[in-house]
Amino acid sequence: MAQAILVCAGVTLLLVVFLIYSAIGLDYNLILQSISPDAWGTGRHWLGLGHRFVKFQSTVITVQFSHDASASGSPLRSRTADGLEVSLEISFQYQLMKDNLYKMYTTFGPDYHELFVKMGMDLLTVAATRHIARAFFVNRTMIGKLMDVDAESYNWLDVASCMWLRHGMRRFYASGGRALREAFPRHYDIVGDIAVFKHPVQECDLRAAADRFFAARPGVKVIALKTSGMAGAGRQSSHIVVAGENRLHTTHKEYGIQTQVHVSDVFFSQRMAAERHRISSRVEEGDRVLILFAGCGPLACMVAKRTSAAETVCIESNSAAFQCLLESRTLNKIDPLRMPCFLADVRDFPTLPTHVGAGLVHSAQRARLPTYTRLVIPRPKIEPEATYLDIVLQVADVRKGAMIHYYDFATQEEISTGAPRTLSLLESTCKAAGWKIVGTPSIFRASGAAIGIKLYRICVDFRVLPDNLE
Repeated sequence: MAQAILVCAGVTLLLVVFLIYSAIGLDYNLILQSISPDAWGTGRHWLGLGHRFVKFQSTVITVQFSHDASASGSPLRSRTADGLEVSLEISFQYQLMKDNLYKMYTTFGPDYHELFVKMGMDLLTVAATRHIARAFFVNRTMIGKLMDVDAESYNWLDVASCMWLRHGMRRFYASGGRALREAFPRHYDIVGDIAVFKHPVQECDLRAAADRFFAARPGVKVIALKTSGMAGAGRQSSHIVVAGENRLHTTHKEYGIQTQVHVSDVFFSQRMAAERHRISSRVEEGDRVLILFAGCGPLACMVAKRTSAAETVCIESNSAAFQCLLESRTLNKIDPLRMPCFLADVRDFPTLPTHVGAGLVHSAQRARLPTYTRLVIPRPKIEPEATYLDIVLQVADVRKGAMIHYYDFATQEEISTGAPRTLSLLESTCKAAGWKIVGTPSIFRASGAAIGIKLYRICVDFRVLPDNLE
């Protein structure tokens, strides 16, 4: 019994502690309430009873300042060397050094990360003040390198016992101070090199505010204000030039397609770029596509230029939009035979002289109407009761049927319930014309922004066949 007691008394009680691959630690003595200066790396370690690790992340730690929900803070605000107020969406990285871990912990304590975040904020904010506004736009890479040099010169190893790795500037906004915020509302559209505002521009130091706006957005050459909404069959609106070059026409680019636009004379929404790309991606090889209300031709040019459609036919009644349509076709080097364009009311299209391959057949005698396998109806809001299905179904392919992309306007409640009003109207109109909808129609929101008060533009994709075909 005595020997057993001696054996037990001679056993040293040990505790196995693991440090995972992304951790380093300091040995903390719970009994003496002291920390060993030696740092421990990744692996399995034997500690005595009453010991535990104070653990730290050994991998790179990223601190981000942006509008993202996971960010450490909101974008940093600073001023450039020439006085322009700026907002920076920016991030930086640091890494704790194992050899200096004890010094760091005994100096800053367990809240060291919050301190490093504040240090990084101060360093980047001050570094931004050493450069003029123009440099942020024309040489951002060099600005980033210089800001890193400024941060590294702070000597993080001595002060914070960690290593500054690098920073990354995600976005740079020039707010232009109070005068700019008062002069120009926050929300606007960029069409080509024209910034279009829909809300009044306030009376202030407009010239100085415009100069700051152009400096912050070097791609913009014109600032225009929309003074009236769309009106008439041509869907035209009124704009005035507030600053910059005295013009309202521009070339807009999206998905590699160039579109000639006059912001007053032509209806054009850059917010539907993704929707136009979606439609063009649905076009199949050999499709004969008919686009009503083609406007200045962003969708038509995308279909004709980037798909294997046999033909893309455009109908537009607005003479100004039609001229832009022809210029867009030329800009994209599209063969007119693959993209015939008609200046006409969509209701008159079925009675127009027939076009066959080589273009219009100028003949008083009406030949056989061509038929189309894909029909696009971007119905204007100004005619809420018209569906135009009775027009396009006259030229739909009676053998293969046709795919129709029909645009309508619906509330969020209607969209969430499957747009029953729109589907009922489409079904009844097709039935009256001797056609039927095949399969289940698909409903898409054509743009994220509301059109009017809680009203959204939607697109319904559905296939039709004549009633006598299965």
